[in-house]
Amino acid sequence: SQCHFAQHKQCVRGDEVNDIYSYICPICWKSSNRVVESRTTIIVSPTSIKSQWHSEILRHIDDENFKVLVYDGISHGWVSPEEIAKYDVIVTDFNTLSKELYFAESVDRELRNAKKFEYPPSPLVHVKFWRVVLDEAQMVENANARPSQMVQTLPAVHRWGCTGTPIERGSIQNLYGLIFFLGIHPYTNFKTFDELWIDYRSGKPDKLVL
Repeated sequence: SQCHFAQHKQCVRGDEVNDIYSYICPICWKSSNRVVESRTTIIVSPTSIKSQWHSEILRHIDDENFKVLVYDGISHGWVSPEEIAKYDVIVTDFNTLSKELYFAESVDRELRNAKKFEYPPSPLVHVKFWRVVLDEAQMVENANARPSQMVQTLPAVHRWGCTGTPIERGSIQNLYGLIFFLGIHPYTNFKTFDELWIDYRSGKPDKLVL
């Protein structure tokens, strides 16, 4: 009723539209730039262990009110930011976020005819998470890769990185992606980080303070 666009019914999770008069469609979320405050933790892991995260949470937390959602992306149905904010934990994977970046960006195309359907935004960028946790966090070592860019766009109060191999292939430069994700200033600026790397190689360890 606000944006006058159409939306496929099958693109919305069935439990989302309990009251069509209070339903906010993806396009209205996109235009409002609204962000929902939450106490939700989102855990990002490799695809191979995503289901293990889910099963271990259910196994070790004995609380029927504790809510966990496995998020597989927009292609599996729109989940509104308000709905996501009701969960205690969201479990997703780097591959899903790599695809989700496309929906987090502004997609504008010049078309001869007016569009009937609009690209939905990623609901994840409309939730301010209490905590973002990266499992196998070395996977964001390349700050320009799509998964790295997507996790960086997630609004969050706290950012955690879990990894047993923070430096791979023997180069301290591999730490930059993690530092960028964690927001360790001023080293999020690559030029500043590169100067730190030069100091390290020239034998000035007194400057290596993070």
